Amino acid sequence: MFVDRLAGLLEGPDTRLRAHLTGAQLLGVIQAWTIMDPEGVTDAALDRAIELYGASLQCLISPDGDTR
Repeated sequence: MFVDRLAGLLEGPDTRLRAHLTGAQLLGVIQAWTIMDPEGVTDAALDRAIELYGASLQCLISPDGDTR
């Protein structure tokens, strides 16, 4: 299962919870993207979306919640 494998790779506290939240974020954005109109998003907007979303995922992946 995705959560078990990711939790095993994470360090720090709450690895299983953080793995669940990471999975939920990824599934949510994939589902939302298929419902929305991806052709209407400019390259610049897509780059910014990746930057913002990447930071939110990094916050869950990093043991101290750091977004760098």
